[in-house]
Amino acid sequence: SISIPPVIKGLQSDLLSPLIESGERMIFPFTPSVIFSHSASYSSMQPVHTNYPFYNYQNSAVDAITVSGDFFIETNDDAEYWVAAVTFLRTLTKMFYGDNGPNTGNPPPIVKFNGYGEYVFKNVPCVVTSFNVDLPQDVDYIKTNLSGATSIGADRAGSPDGTPGTWVPAQSLMAVTLQPIYSRSHVEQFSLSDFVSGNLISTRGFI
Repeated sequence: SISIPPVIKGLQSDLLSPLIESGERMIFPFTPSVIFSHSASYSSMQPVHTNYPFYNYQNSAVDAITVSGDFFIETNDDAEYWVAAVTFLRTLTKMFYGDNGPNTGNPPPIVKFNGYGEYVFKNVPCVVTSFNVDLPQDVDYIKTNLSGATSIGADRAGSPDGTPGTWVPAQSLMAVTLQPIYSRSHVEQFSLSDFVSGNLISTRGFI
């Protein structure tokens, strides 16, 4: 799941209400595919007249996490949840540009990623760097009760039956790329002994 940051919840969007009702988070309805990796960088030193280089450790990094899962839509509630999830992910890739009061100029907010219990992903602080959703041509589309239609016929463009409304695919794949991000103060408190015992994984979100 991906948590809804308080600053996004404070925008009080009706479109996001299905996510608010599901524990203030976006939950993948079916078990998604999760790919994550870690890396340690080394530089090579190659003295002349030697057969083998020497390697010096530089740094370690937590690479981006890719989460991709299917959304199957059977009811109006499912369809509204799909719209809420897409709206939420769109919002997480935008900064507070324009007139946003005290938040004006702020970057996209940090979210918490959770999955698979205490010692896999527990409140991992992340930013959403990208997401993609497919709208297949070979599936049915379901009309939701969500409609921002006006007397202008613009909302009818692209609708299967030419009537105003919001249509979602009966099946689609949603993929999100999350980059774990830690503040300097939290990194300064890192301890390898605490990490290997699991304390930093379950309490600080370090992975």
